Amino acid sequence: MVAEKVESLTMQIMDRLRKNSAVRMKDPATVQAKIQKIINDGYDKLLVISDFDYTLSRYRDADEKRCLTTHGIFDECARQLNPELADKRVLISEIL
Repeated sequence: MVAEKVESLTMQIMDRLRKNSAVRMKDPATVQAKIQKIINDGYDKLLVISDFDYTLSRYRDADEKRCLTTHGIFDECARQLNPELADKRVLISEIL
């Protein structure tokens, strides 16, 4: 019974993700497995870390390369996926 509910909820989430034009999945099966694991393990085992100013993460890695902040990750991904969008984000941040 519980397994059926987990499977149903997982499929509902996957359906919503597939229908969302802003969502891209390289490997839907892996995403589905991860969603199912999150549901099975429970919210009390879910940890989301968002570090905008290096208070929680390293500034440099083992090779002395500078690590990205959360903003940096968003910026880098945007630049790779949609350079025009990344440029607009920079313009907006300069205005604000």
